[in-house]
Amino acid sequence: MRYPQLDQLKLILAVLIVGLHTNVLQEVSTAIAYALNNGLARLAVPLFFMLSGYFLAQRAHPKIWPWAKPILLLYGLWQVVYLPFYTPAPTLAAWLSTWAFGYWHLWYLNALLLAGGVVLWCYQRGWQRPLAYTVVPLYLVGCIIQYLQHYAGLTLPLESYRNALWFGLPFMVLGTWADTLAAQPTARLKRWLAGGLLLLGAEVYAAWALAPNPQPMDLYFSLIIVVPALLGLVLKHCQQPTPHAAPNPPRPYSAMASGLYLLHPLLMHLALQGGVPYGSPVFAVTLALSLMGVVPLLWLAQRARRYWRLV
Repeated sequence: MRYPQLDQLKLILAVLIVGLHTNVLQEVSTAIAYALNNGLARLAVPLFFMLSGYFLAQRAHPKIWPWAKPILLLYGLWQVVYLPFYTPAPTLAAWLSTWAFGYWHLWYLNALLLAGGVVLWCYQRGWQRPLAYTVVPLYLVGCIIQYLQHYAGLTLPLESYRNALWFGLPFMVLGTWADTLAAQPTARLKRWLAGGLLLLGAEVYAAWALAPNPQPMDLYFSLIIVVPALLGLVLKHCQQPTPHAAPNPPRPYSAMASGLYLLHPLLMHLALQGGVPYGSPVFAVTLALSLMGVVPLLWLAQRARRYWRLV
């Protein structure tokens, strides 16, 4: 089955993440850049988790290892690709931590692997509803830790709140209920979205204006309202999936999104080392190079597809 609108959404989200990592528009206005990159762009990762949960729920009782194997292989491969960027580390513990939690953007694959494993384990035991009850408490804990770090000035590692348990699992579980969300009346979903966006705007403003030293924010409580409502509306307007007789039909937008997400930090580093200014210039160069780099990357992925599904 193929879901072109959702694959197109994934590509848009990947572009937002490139903008976030390059702090696009910072040369125009630091306030605008913060609102974009620590506001709108923060929808991307939880939407990715929800989409992963949604597609996981569409599969017919998948077992953990066949589902996890390609993600684990992908994680290990890209950890090796980015090895020069975190080696040598200040300490062996720091190096091992990077391997355990993932270098920079690769934390997402780590969290996806762990959260998805928990979801499948619970589903195999018929614990879908009890698992759903954990969504708000788990995410609330992550938000509180992030708020303490941001507003109280506590020095906490990213892994203390941006991880599989507090971030990945809640949104993956919500994704498994996406069809139920999409069955809600459109007017209700729009009210949820509007209210959530107002709350998100207030949270972004507070993070910028009230914190003693504004830093990037990953977890806003409003995301748990905005993201499910948004995905529910998107699913309502998706066309019927197109069946394909051939196995593993091509999904160019999904493949481009995956390649863009995995490749862009490498090309961003190269662009910065080449003297491209940080902000919108490095965003444009990184995006262009990444989209060009996706082509040979997808060719290699197709060659490996006989062994495991990479994209």
